[in-house]
Amino acid sequence: MRRLTTGLLTLALALGGILWDKPWGVLALALCVLAIGFIEMVHLTGIEDRPRPALAWLALSFLVPLGLRALDLVTLAWAAAFAFFVAGVYGVAVAMRREWASPMAACWLGAPVASVVLAHSQAVQSADFSPNVVLLIVGPLWAGDTLALVVGKLLGRHKIAPAVSPGKTWEGALGGAAGAILAAVGIGMAIGAPIPVSVGAGALATTFGLAGDLLESGLKRATGVKDSGGALPGHGGVLDRLDSLLLSAPVTTGYLLLAAPQLFRNGPWP
Repeated sequence: MRRLTTGLLTLALALGGILWDKPWGVLALALCVLAIGFIEMVHLTGIEDRPRPALAWLALSFLVPLGLRALDLVTLAWAAAFAFFVAGVYGVAVAMRREWASPMAACWLGAPVASVVLAHSQAVQSADFSPNVVLLIVGPLWAGDTLALVVGKLLGRHKIAPAVSPGKTWEGALGGAAGAILAAVGIGMAIGAPIPVSVGAGALATTFGLAGDLLESGLKRATGVKDSGGALPGHGGVLDRLDSLLLSAPVTTGYLLLAAPQLFRNGPWP
């Protein structure tokens, strides 16, 4: 019951921010995620005694893209977000080595959250008000994760990476992929996205979502931590719930900006 209650409250907050026709809802949620997620990230990477460099990377990866967007430098904003995103993924990989701890890993949190805020701010300015495009970034992940859990429990036999994440199975992953693509097509039809574009968004979301899940699981295994934190009762920490989003959000958002710029007021190029 506690897990269900937490999940429903979190979903309500997320939907409220996404569907509000002002950027402040998503921005407020983003700041909360950054604050809690940063504490978890510092703990996971073992840099409790030297968090300042990581905090600097987090601030840069989040604020630089938003600052460039505020100046209407849309191309540079997205380029910066992707550059910091790549740096963050590299930082997480480095942090998995017990003798290393990379402050750049904080970009793995800051840049993806900035990507969602950027996508929402772009969509809010659409003439026909379509922040719902953000649902095409996060919705397939929610649906895919749910169906992957159900199918994995019922039919899961073949493990994907038992040394990293014992619960993940190929059967569950395929069920999650089907759920993500179907959800993406449904959301795409509702907001006017072409079906091929929606299928691509769903496929990217589920592929990179699974990779993000395994990446965070690998980091937890390397540092001997079961959950990233306890901020979400019954679910663990913020990073435990957002691990799939952190890897898929920048990729899916960039894809949508290039493949369907009509969903935004501005495309990727000013």
